Amino acid sequence: MTRYLKLSRNIRIAGLSGVSNRIVEFLEGQDLTPYTEYAQIMPDLQALTKAFTVAMDRDHIESELADLDAVRDKALSNLSHILKGYASLTIEEISEPAHRLLVIFNKYGLEIADYRYDAESGKIASLLLDLATPEAVTDISALAHVAHTISELTEAQHTFEAKKIVYDQAVETRKESTQSATILKPQLLDTINNLVNYHIAMVQFKDTNFKHIADTINGWIKDANNK
Repeated sequence: MTRYLKLSRNIRIAGLSGVSNRIVEFLEGQDLTPYTEYAQIMPDLQALTKAFTVAMDRDHIESELADLDAVRDKALSNLSHILKGYASLTIEEISEPAHRLLVIFNKYGLEIADYRYDAESGKIASLLLDLATPEAVTDISALAHVAHTISELTEAQHTFEAKKIVYDQAVETRKESTQSATILKPQLLDTINNLVNYHIAMVQFKDTNFKHIADTINGWIKDANNK
């Protein structure tokens, strides 16, 4: 006799999304008319699977945004360090342009790295504009590696902003789901495992087609638990 398994509570979010979408797609392709109990299970399973997939995608983009923000924060810190280093030298040809550039940098300061994403983006954009004036460019050219450091900050800013646009678009088009995948995970697990409970209780009383449905889903759950 087949042993029907429930999904492990330790299943990873990506694994849960995969098996849940697979189950929903499979059941939507079956004739479930003889099995009226599915009518009570499917709406919740479909809705939770959709919400979970949306949340997982959004959570992934949020994680990428955080990583990209850390990159631009590091670039901002590098610029601060190199300018302070040059400004501390006793060679006037180096320290004077460094001091002038530090005046520009200190209008914003390293603390902008702690601002909310949009506010930080605005401050960095203003800083980069100030560093692009003819006077600033002349000072930058007098200091080795400063132009490259500014270029790294510019690239980090552009990369972050491009990903932020993707994130904002995803949020705008999927306003119906605001919960995270972590919050939705227990609900989706319970729904799938309730489906397994139904299979366990009813498989001996149903026909071979019902057993095929239950066995197919059981195989996917077994595979998901083993990953």
